[in-house]
Amino acid sequence: MFPRMAVGPFIARLGRSLALFGVAYGGVLAAAPVDVTPASAIKLPAGFVVELLHVVDRKSEGSWVALTVDDEGRLLAADQYGGLFRVTPPPADGKSTAKVEKLRVDVAGAHGLLYAFGGLYVLVNEKPNVAGLYRLRDTKGTGQFDEKTLLRRIEAPGEHGLHGIVLAPDGRSLYIACGNGHEAVQAMFEHTRAARPFSEDLAVPRIKRGANFSDAWPHGYVCKVSPDGARFELISAGLRNHYDLAFNALGDLFTYDSDMEWDAGTPWYRPTRIYQVVSGGDHGFRESSGKLMAYSEDIVPPLYEVGPGSPTGMVAGRGAAFPARYQEAIYACDWTYGTLYAVHLTPQGSGYAAKLEEFATGKPLPLTDVVIGKDGALYFATGGRRTQSALYRVTYRGTESTAPAPSPIATPEHRLRIGLEKLHDENTGPSAIAEAWPHLGHPDRLVRHAARVAIERQPVALWADRPVRRAESWAVIESGIALAKFGGADRQPALLTTLNQLDFGRLDLAQQLAVVRVYQLSVARNGPPTQAARSEALARLEALYPATGNDLNRELAALLVALDSPVVVARTLALMRTARDETEAWVRPDLLARNDNGANFLRTGPARPNVQQIAYVHALRMARAGWTPESRREYFAWFLSTRYWQGGNQFRGFLDQMRRDALAGVTDPAERRRLDDLSTLKSLGANPVAIHPPRGPGMAYRTEDVMSFAAQGLRGRNFSRGKELFAAAACQSCHRLGNEGGGIGPDLTGAGKRYTLRDLVESITEPSKVVSDQNENSVLELKDGRTLVGRVSGEEGGVLQLVANPASPAEVLDIPKVDIASRRPSPLSPMPAGLIDPLNKSEVMDLLAYVLSGGESDSPLFKK
Repeated sequence: MFPRMAVGPFIARLGRSLALFGVAYGGVLAAAPVDVTPASAIKLPAGFVVELLHVVDRKSEGSWVALTVDDEGRLLAADQYGGLFRVTPPPADGKSTAKVEKLRVDVAGAHGLLYAFGGLYVLVNEKPNVAGLYRLRDTKGTGQFDEKTLLRRIEAPGEHGLHGIVLAPDGRSLYIACGNGHEAVQAMFEHTRAARPFSEDLAVPRIKRGANFSDAWPHGYVCKVSPDGARFELISAGLRNHYDLAFNALGDLFTYDSDMEWDAGTPWYRPTRIYQVVSGGDHGFRESSGKLMAYSEDIVPPLYEVGPGSPTGMVAGRGAAFPARYQEAIYACDWTYGTLYAVHLTPQGSGYAAKLEEFATGKPLPLTDVVIGKDGALYFATGGRRTQSALYRVTYRGTESTAPAPSPIATPEHRLRIGLEKLHDENTGPSAIAEAWPHLGHPDRLVRHAARVAIERQPVALWADRPVRRAESWAVIESGIALAKFGGADRQPALLTTLNQLDFGRLDLAQQLAVVRVYQLSVARNGPPTQAARSEALARLEALYPATGNDLNRELAALLVALDSPVVVARTLALMRTARDETEAWVRPDLLARNDNGANFLRTGPARPNVQQIAYVHALRMARAGWTPESRREYFAWFLSTRYWQGGNQFRGFLDQMRRDALAGVTDPAERRRLDDLSTLKSLGANPVAIHPPRGPGMAYRTEDVMSFAAQGLRGRNFSRGKELFAAAACQSCHRLGNEGGGIGPDLTGAGKRYTLRDLVESITEPSKVVSDQNENSVLELKDGRTLVGRVSGEEGGVLQLVANPASPAEVLDIPKVDIASRRPSPLSPMPAGLIDPLNKSEVMDLLAYVLSGGESDSPLFKK
């Protein structure tokens, strides 16, 4: 999906990045050190102009991550770990400067701001502050917020907790975005647009290890909140870590969701995505290997798959003094790659088709939030994680008209969907069934979804036996999804019989995938079917397997494993022998296309994972029927072929857990030992390369030591030597850069787009100065007196999984929570200090240039 939808824009973005890189680092820094990207180095469409309004003082003003506009047109900004600030923008005369004042209010650690209903709403989630929704008011007319009210405490702290907050189009309520770092969500919402109970809905259980931030499904969510904070209503869920929300002129809601970089190299990796958020929606995010694919009929699909990145702020272009197409766009920030996208939406049925334009790009440009001012300008902030922050203003000075864009006209399908979504209200009675039922077979996916959710909210006894014409395939499928989820085990045999009677060959691929999904949902929600129903289903499904295409085969494999098919093992192993990998969403396509210094090995060589094979192995790990001694040896020997495969932080742990799960199904102890020995990789790591150690002499580098020589200019550096030093200084063992390196630490591919030179140097020389809660270690004091330090990689069933050795992420300690006396975050970064101390000054500059270039040998940093 990624190559079809996003490779072109992604490559274009990287090409422009390199041009900008030469200006920002090769030009400006060579002349005079600066801490932020100048306006002249930011690329915009023709006619647009950007101004640098304010360079945020790191000591007194922090690093800004949230913006809003008050009733007087002033900006309010939040420091990620500190307080709030008010900015009065200067006139567009180029002569005045912005007025910045710190607000005297006892609120800190905010990610989301909204000025509405005569007050300032603040979403606080950074430790050690009490996470939740606050409201600030100026009751005395002094220009300061003297009243602070915690409207609701929400257990969602940290960088994956509470984020953006926006005003509803009708001006009556608020909408909040919360990522997957939360607890007890189902108990939190007394009101919900989706039918309960929620479930992971997996036919084959997900791997019970991985990057769990929370096991409290439904993970990232959007909720509607009354102005007084008394009523919270769950609107949509199943997101990973979306940071902000934006409504377009038709009142539709959009978000930009994060990828899970630790999943890189697996079939369940999901690139960053633009979503339309609809009532009662599930976007399919599950922890570890349980993520649902975009084609799953029971979830809401993405509008656009962007690729690797780090989504932050969003805003709708309404109110901007821009040409009409830019007024109608949704703007979305990418922190990692320093890009502000303009998402152009074209009505298509009840939803939209989306195209991405790189509206603003710079290097570095770590975008955090964006707003439209009352003056019609677009304002954006950079910063985050205590990096250097700044505030910019974008105006249009071209020749096109900036008159307000005409009001859009809703399509008939759009009006139908909105009408059906009104039936999701909890006060709607059984009449909703008759109103929604005729639309279950609608050709528009979101209309079908709205109709099904309306029906699912009503008592199942009122609609379970309602007839559906078998010729209406989508109606049979959608009603089947509802029955699978809420009909119970008693209705399972009849549902499976209905599915078995469908003429599979007359269905298109989307319908075939949807039918298989209904089978999966029935098993996931209601358990294994009766023996008679199982035999009937297997006769039907085994005749279809193998099918044509990777997607259908991987879903059939998982379903047949769940049904204990006696033939699934042999047929799946046969597929594995010739499986081709059709997805490249997790890798940099520009590097795949190159043939420089072996970078092309990921396309043809052993380091690139075959995700289709991994999908089959993931399903077969739970197979208990159909094994022979030969098939077991073939299955377990496969793990040896993964020796040089590279992926995200949890990639190797996922593979090892699949192996362990499969071993658990081997009943003979002697055979289990033989297979364990056969499949255990004696040595892990990247392809062997010659590493030339630092020549030195080095020194105990401090930040200012490095800045004193590196800030004079990084042009003319040695690419090959920088690449060697990235390995020699142990950077590559933990960090991915381009398509090479480990996945233990943050991906450094976009470092040059989000870090100033000083920020990068500080992260190397003072790694414990800023430790994100996404990368921190935990200190566990056990009741038996032991102290353990490591990264918590999962938490499930009362057991905490701890990775004590970052160099061996597959080695996990299971710690029962009842054995833990205390747990606290470690103040020390997992990255040790002093890694560059053996390097001489020239080598330090070669290494910095290599990191800032993103591993691109043709970067201006290496031009002589």
